Amino acid sequence: MSAPIDVSRTAQLRDIEASFAACNDNFSLSSIRHPNKPDVTALESYEIFPDSDIWANAYDLFRFSERPGERAVDVGLCFWRAVTF
Repeated sequence: MSAPIDVSRTAQLRDIEASFAACNDNFSLSSIRHPNKPDVTALESYEIFPDSDIWANAYDLFRFSERPGERAVDVGLCFWRAVTF
């Protein structure tokens, strides 16, 4: 039987910080390899941080079955109707 896993907030923060250190220690641009293009090399590296100003915003992802504008407009279909009073 395996040992219990510590899922406390402190342990989670410790593990997250350790994962950043593991990725950044001994980092070298020359060690980065493109999976399909062996002749492509990295020129620069940027640190990416979450944007705390927009962290609480909710976003929706929409996918269309076809690209907008590729289908001819069907005059018979109307989803919105102008209403005048």
